Amino acid sequence: MTSADEVAKALREDPRPADRILNFGALLARESGSEVVIVGGSAIEVYTEGGYHSGDIDLRGDKPAVHRVLARWGFRDQGRLWTHDDWKLAVDLVGDRYSGDPYRATQVETPCGPMRLAAVEELLVKRLARAKHWPGPPEVARDDVRQAGMLWETLGKTLDRDYLGQRARRYDVADLLADLVGKPESRREGGRARRGS
Repeated sequence: MTSADEVAKALREDPRPADRILNFGALLARESGSEVVIVGGSAIEVYTEGGYHSGDIDLRGDKPAVHRVLARWGFRDQGRLWTHDDWKLAVDLVGDRYSGDPYRATQVETPCGPMRLAAVEELLVKRLARAKHWPGPPEVARDDVRQAGMLWETLGKTLDRDYLGQRARRYDVADLLADLVGKPESRREGGRARRGS
């Protein structure tokens, strides 16, 4: 059984935000016995090596099992977020299961054990989908497109283009993907995502 002191020590040993996310996720997966996957902004933060900062740790995993471990480690249940003031961590358990193709999730070996990250293609398309279809403020849509652009700039050459295109069509964002892929970074950041379909 991993104690809160052991978790605190693991978090102190590597203060880089992306490594803290991975190490914490690996410990949580091991301790909860759950198929934990880092998703959303946290996965983007890891993939861009801190180029984007999430502010919390977005996870998918078995909620009852993960909640029991978080409570034992001294996290406070704040509704959707679980917070630990001493560790300066907030965990957002966004769902029980990873909604993407589990075979495409990236497995990363950490000093604390293996950890899985949402597939880059899934993250990129879901950011574009949120920018296009979510009725939020325009600045949020621009930030979503910027995050998708960061993923493309960092990892675009390694992505499965067929799968990326398939997911973009499923989420009705093939137009935004084509725009993203065809524009250099400087022009993309100044643009605004279209909304509605």
